[in-house]
Amino acid sequence: MSLMSKYNMITISTSREEDELTLDNYKSKIIRLIDENIQIISTTEGWNSKNRMKKMLTDGDYKTTFSLRTNAKIIKRMSGLYLPENTQKLLFLQDAKESVQKGEFDSDILIFLEKEKKSIQERKDEARERRKARQEDERKRKSEEAKKLIHETANHLQFSC
Repeated sequence: MSLMSKYNMITISTSREEDELTLDNYKSKIIRLIDENIQIISTTEGWNSKNRMKKMLTDGDYKTTFSLRTNAKIIKRMSGLYLPENTQKLLFLQDAKESVQKGEFDSDILIFLEKEKKSIQERKDEARERRKARQEDERKRKSEEAKKLIHETANHLQFSC
């Protein structure tokens, strides 16, 4: 049984991510983050401003939202959970970890990685275009300065003769 159907969750949204864009790299990041979440929930440390971007379970009034993420970047958000107790959250996170290890979220991660690669390429293309425009403006400015200097020199030579 898949994690989403086991806990009756639905997908909410996706976001972007960068770094090394490989499935294995992202799976290990997600598993590491799940382990950190388990550690934080099982200790009295709790969530604070330093670690809140790593939080994968967010409690609402009646439901808990699970964010499949690597730190601040969310890959997929799912809702429909009811996990009021920390023990339930720990069990769910362990199930989520097993699901990631089994490859249940591989297609979501791969779709996310493709979007991220496209986004990175778009940013590179935009930066290249800005750089070209700046270089062209600099060439035009230098050309105008050279023409002005030639014109001034020609006028100065004409008057001195």
